[in-house]
Amino acid sequence: AHLDADVPAFPAHSPASETLAAVRRHPDGNNAVVYLLNVAGAVIGTLPIGRVLGADETQRLDELGPTAVPVLRTRDSLKAVLSNPGWRRFDSLPALDIDGRFAGALHRRELIEAGAAETLNPVTPGGLSPLLAVGDAWWRGLATVGTALIEPVVRGSEEVSDEL
Repeated sequence: AHLDADVPAFPAHSPASETLAAVRRHPDGNNAVVYLLNVAGAVIGTLPIGRVLGADETQRLDELGPTAVPVLRTRDSLKAVLSNPGWRRFDSLPALDIDGRFAGALHRRELIEAGAAETLNPVTPGGLSPLLAVGDAWWRGLATVGTALIEPVVRGSEEVSDEL
């Protein structure tokens, strides 16, 4: 997995119009969220791009109600990255360099594709992960029982069709 340095990140005092213009110049990028940076270059929050689209052109990003987001450090171990509680709410987490400045973002899909995230929980609203896990286990059990019940019937019909 690699750090995506092309995600949209802007000073918190930037007007919405400048932010949208910059995001539109990179239509193939990961533009679901915009990271807001303080004067020192550290992440102070995130905004969904929809909130920026709906803003008045002169409105500053920090006036749009950014959401605090947990951060990673570029020197974090894989274990620290995977255990970051931010994965419960976000599909991407910002990373800060050794000086505490924004370096890019790490995406859940990158971790999964790299095979490093077998234990990474999916984003679920309201902490539904345990319920979804129980539901998944129930469904898998039901599918196994269903297969065990149906398989002899199918085999039996094959035997009958062979006799015809």
